[in-house]
Amino acid sequence: MGTYLITGATGGIGTAVAELLRERGHDLLLTGRSAERLDKLAATLRGARTRPRRSSTRGRSPRRRAPRPSARSSST
Repeated sequence: MGTYLITGATGGIGTAVAELLRERGHDLLLTGRSAERLDKLAATLRGARTRPRRSSTRGRSPRRRAPRPSARSSST
C-alpha cells in the first residue's frame, strides 16, 4: 500500500478522499488550515497511519490574470 498526500483534508472532497483511501488501507499525510480539524479527522481515520500537518497555500502563489483583449480594432 502507498502513502497519499491529501491537501484540504479538513473538508469536502479532501475528507471524502481521506476516508476512501483509509478504507483501502493506505497511509495518509493530511494537510489543511485548521490544526483542530486535522487532529479530529486523523483520530477518526482508524486503521491507517495518518500524519496531520497544518498548511496553507493561500497567498503564496501569484494569481494569473485573464488575458486582456487586443487593443487592435477588428473593423477596417
